[in-house]
Amino acid sequence: MSDDTDKLFALFSSKEELLEAAQQTAASVDEKFARSLKLYFIARYFVAVYESRYSEIPIQVWNEYRNALDHFFRDMTDGDAGGHLVKMEGHLQRAALDVLKLISHKSKDNVEAAVKRIDNDASGLVDNGDFLPKIKAEYRSSVSLFEKAKTIDIRLGEDAKTNDEVLSHYLDAAFSFDSISALIYSKEGDIDKALNKYRSIHQKGEVGGLCHHLKAHAVWYVIYLPLVFVGGWVKDNWSIWLEAALQHFQ
Repeated sequence: MSDDTDKLFALFSSKEELLEAAQQTAASVDEKFARSLKLYFIARYFVAVYESRYSEIPIQVWNEYRNALDHFFRDMTDGDAGGHLVKMEGHLQRAALDVLKLISHKSKDNVEAAVKRIDNDASGLVDNGDFLPKIKAEYRSSVSLFEKAKTIDIRLGEDAKTNDEVLSHYLDAAFSFDSISALIYSKEGDIDKALNKYRSIHQKGEVGGLCHHLKAHAVWYVIYLPLVFVGGWVKDNWSIWLEAALQHFQ
């Protein structure tokens, strides 16, 4: 367990911590259930994280739970002949992978939204301009990990070792995205201040530009503009003035 406040995942700050806890839990039961319990431990943890963050129930994960439970009870009646424990393990493996994919996609979207929010001149006001480049670099690294996990996903089911490798890659991606989210979260106050300051400077610039425009064209507005209106009025009424003048001199 960790008290590292730089991470958003409440109990575990790294893949290694999570896997160690899962392995310790699995070691407490009959060996034939050990791997299934390890997978369930991981899936259950991330389901709890997902529901607490997004107030949603990942239905596909619950479906895998239901299928796994079905095989668990069928094993009690059919025995080893039905291969139900292996099938249960497969459903729990998919449950863990499904929730990791969901969390990674959600985290990826959240990071992209955060970057879009500050990807302007305001970003230069956070950590002397170093914040956004750092976030973008870590984002690219996280996306690369996620892509690697999806690429190796095709090998799922070859054997237990390969299945563990696939799971490990998805855990890398999930914790990597989480690290970025935690960094953004820790800088929310600075980001808000930077955006407010940027807006204030921008608004002052617009007002200053208007004042400069008015000052630069003051002579035109004060002298020439009235003459234009007067000249226009004189032009429109010239015939009336001329007729009045002729009548006066007759």
